[in-house]
Amino acid sequence: RWRGARRRTAVGVSALVALAVLAAGSTRAMIGVSIYGLGLCSMFTASATYHRWVHTLRARDLWRRTDHAMIYAAIAGSFTPICLLSLPDRWGLPLLAVMWIGGTAGAAFKFAGWRHARIVGGVMLALMETLADFGTVAVFNYDTFTTAIYKAWFSLFSLQAASQLASLLIVFVLVVLLAEQQTRTRIHYTQTGKHSVQARILLTGVQAWLATGFCLVVLALGFIIPITQLLLWASEVVEQDLDVRYLDFFWHSLALAALAALLSGAVALLLSYSARQHPGLLLRMTARIATIGYALPGAVLAVGVFIPVAWLDNRFVAAGWVQSPLLQGSLMVMLLAYLVRFLAVAHSPIESQMHRITRSVDEAARSLGVSGVSLIARVHLPMLRGGLLTAVALVFVDVMKEMPITLMTRPFGWDTLAVRVFEMTSGGEWNRAALPAVALVLAGLAPVIVLIRYRSK
Repeated sequence: RWRGARRRTAVGVSALVALAVLAAGSTRAMIGVSIYGLGLCSMFTASATYHRWVHTLRARDLWRRTDHAMIYAAIAGSFTPICLLSLPDRWGLPLLAVMWIGGTAGAAFKFAGWRHARIVGGVMLALMETLADFGTVAVFNYDTFTTAIYKAWFSLFSLQAASQLASLLIVFVLVVLLAEQQTRTRIHYTQTGKHSVQARILLTGVQAWLATGFCLVVLALGFIIPITQLLLWASEVVEQDLDVRYLDFFWHSLALAALAALLSGAVALLLSYSARQHPGLLLRMTARIATIGYALPGAVLAVGVFIPVAWLDNRFVAAGWVQSPLLQGSLMVMLLAYLVRFLAVAHSPIESQMHRITRSVDEAARSLGVSGVSLIARVHLPMLRGGLLTAVALVFVDVMKEMPITLMTRPFGWDTLAVRVFEMTSGGEWNRAALPAVALVLAGLAPVIVLIRYRSK
């Protein structure tokens, strides 16, 4: 009853605030604030009704779903005045459309009580990956938030404008991430043991041919046709383009990927092992916050890492400790951004492997006189070897193809294969971009093959 009374009071306060703003705004401001106030009032009205006046089981189920659905309406409504008043139309209107499409879809899923949470989670993951893409949209000259951040920084030389755009994109990503987390709450897991046999679905006849054909089409479109075209283009330019520069490109890519993979694996191991040894809310929240960086686009992380580093450099110069900026444009900035971006990739397999080390294993080792550092070296690390190798391999492959962070934070002259591909495609020289692209594919396949061979043993 107290929660319902608070929601009812919030409805009145929201309406009064909206009316006060409407009295002093322009037509566009009136529209934006009206939608914002309507979304906010709808959320609090549904919540107050659900907690205050609904009592039957059937009605409570309906209003509970309505209460949850109106949260998405309030989120989309809160973005409306920002997109209409604070952003240029070329950025604000597309973002507004995306927010309302996502909000409507989320509200529909919640209201309908849709239980296919895995599909929703997959869609959210694809949405975040698309949102983080920079190279494809930049090559095809399609302006998005990530390209706007890059242009604001490197074309307009305005780090402040880039940080403002990055902040808005962070808010949107957090909304998408929250929606994806909400879908997981509806998933029910069943623990299976060695005695539970899962029946294999055998396809025969037309169904088998259709399934095989579909998989072959995906393989052809996603790998065979593109790599064939790249090899044809590379064969045309390999004699004139392949020189000592490509050794530098290859070395820079391998060095960055290896350093980032080892750093991410070490930090993920420390984070996971600390949470295991000292379970509690603080370490769980630390791990959750530390691994949220994978949802953020590389351009956003580049801006977010560069701003505090630039501030620290300016303090060093002002104090007279150094004559010129020391940290900006260094490998440390790149590795820090890589760590934030890919820590979740390293943490997931290590955390999964860590759960297999039960307390009984520790007790058995201690009963045999193994404890302390010896317990970690002789028992824990061998059991974590598979997870560590998976973590390092995944981060290595991701960093090899990572372009926004490298492009925006690299030291002068420190070009990688991914940067070389971007430079050639930006100039329309697709055939010359094929050679570094093929090298990138081959370098990325090597750790995957090693991982597959290790898993097969």
